[in-house]
Amino acid sequence: MMVLTACSGEQQQQALPQPSPQPVMGISYPVWAADGYDRPENAVHVAQIADIGANWISLTITWYQDELGSSCPAPGPQTVSLEGIERVAALARSAGLEVAIKPMVDLPDDTYRGEIEPDDVEQWFDCYATLMGEVAQVGDRSGAGMIIVGTELISLERHEQNWRALIAQLRDEFAGTLTYSANYTDLDTIGFWDDLDFIGVSAYWPLADRPTDDVDLLVAGWQPHVQALEAMARSWDREILLTEVGYRSVHGAVVAPWDWQSDLEADQAEQAAAFEATRAAWSGSQHFAGLLVWAWDDLSDAGDDQATDYTPRAKVAELVIYNWFSDTLSG
Repeated sequence: MMVLTACSGEQQQQALPQPSPQPVMGISYPVWAADGYDRPENAVHVAQIADIGANWISLTITWYQDELGSSCPAPGPQTVSLEGIERVAALARSAGLEVAIKPMVDLPDDTYRGEIEPDDVEQWFDCYATLMGEVAQVGDRSGAGMIIVGTELISLERHEQNWRALIAQLRDEFAGTLTYSANYTDLDTIGFWDDLDFIGVSAYWPLADRPTDDVDLLVAGWQPHVQALEAMARSWDREILLTEVGYRSVHGAVVAPWDWQSDLEADQAEQAAAFEATRAAWSGSQHFAGLLVWAWDDLSDAGDDQATDYTPRAKVAELVIYNWFSDTLSG
């Protein structure tokens, strides 16, 4: 594992927190209701995530804005409570899991967050910095190890100095590691990786042009992306963290891993093969910090032979992930 203390390019060298010597073998545990982290079943789900062999859990908080041009994201009716995050973080820490907190900004009509273009950029970042400051305080109190400072905000990524100011603020408020979750389509547009500890990516690249559970074919589909990310890692002197990587249990999951809406035939074998291929594709990398599997949600659908959502719980993919995590962390 690389020690992340050097900066890339002409940026001034700065001392950054050193990531854990172990890879991040984690599971995302998102909820979509205000009381989602306040429910008693969280204890069961956290235990399941620990049992799959994970060493990290990623908790989400989603803020909302009414329109793409709105200039102040804010909590909405479905935003989880900060107290709920603290409670689940405590459960996770008791189960031996490190905690990451991952904020997102969404729109009520499911328009993609990457298209957000606020009318007043400075006001937007002021509002966002206030919200992130609250997350940093929760992270500090709960002993979280990582905060993901933003998720797939493609149209806002060009405002580099605003991001640098936000990251500097969070460094003052939070002692853990920081990354940003860039969409897989827009990694090259981001110029502030040197202020962060990892290059983070929502890794939803298509792995094939047709449905398949052929692992070798899917590994080949990964190769150009692994090579490009390793080149980025060398350029920026930062390891790669797959902040989201997930596949639905559907026939065609590998063709459009990002597609969470299409009505497709259930196919657990294809989901499992995609995770097998992801493991194999990254197995020889010297720049791989780990991954956060998307996601341990859609819980009522888990274990059903006709299940079509992202969760690997009680599916063939669960054993694939268990073996990957266990082999990596016991080695």
